[in-house]
Amino acid sequence: DQAAYTRQAGFSPLQHEQMILSYAQQHGRIRRSEAADLCRLTVTQASKLLRRLANEGKLAMVGERRGAHYTLGSEAQI
Repeated sequence: DQAAYTRQAGFSPLQHEQMILSYAQQHGRIRRSEAADLCRLTVTQASKLLRRLANEGKLAMVGERRGAHYTLGSEAQI
């Protein structure tokens, strides 16, 4: 389980963001399902969080639909 090293119980929204950015830095990318598992969110919540981070320039979406994943964007600060 690649997410086990970062996972904890009771995360704040800022912790979600930092865990996702850290995961993307260490693994080169993050998928929606990985973000949901890492942060213990629903897939819908993970999608909204990833979209927000992409809109802020912290992540960049690569691909479309089921094949989509996110890489670090130009505004990412970890």
